Amino acid sequence: MNFFNADDRAADLMVAVLDVVGDGRHLMTMVAGCPDGAMTASLVFENRADETEAAWESLQRAAHVMRRAVEGGVGGIVVRTLTGRGTSRVFGWVLDEGVAESVSSAQMFNAYCTPGGELVAPEPGVEYVEAPPLIL
Repeated sequence: MNFFNADDRAADLMVAVLDVVGDGRHLMTMVAGCPDGAMTASLVFENRADETEAAWESLQRAAHVMRRAVEGGVGGIVVRTLTGRGTSRVFGWVLDEGVAESVSSAQMFNAYCTPGGELVAPEPGVEYVEAPPLIL
């Protein structure tokens, strides 16, 4: 059981992710484990200096899923950062009781390249990296 206010913690997590990924174009995908099944949301956003640009409706949906992940005690966040000319970095965090733990590069690789236990080639131009720690 967590001791966080779900709204405050979800907002803190969203801001921390938006801040830590740095400048550039990003795709953030979130999943929340809920009693009635998984809930997901995706958010395309661009960071420039101290400004984040995103579609309002997508941001609201993402915040709702983040809140559900905090409330339900389990979830995940994956970010794909476009690094130029068809290349990208993929990294993520596991949410457990409102606490975000960085996923290692090996865990990210395994999640994307061993579906069902079978090894598949990584997407061309994709680098799986360890997520930076979130500062809350």
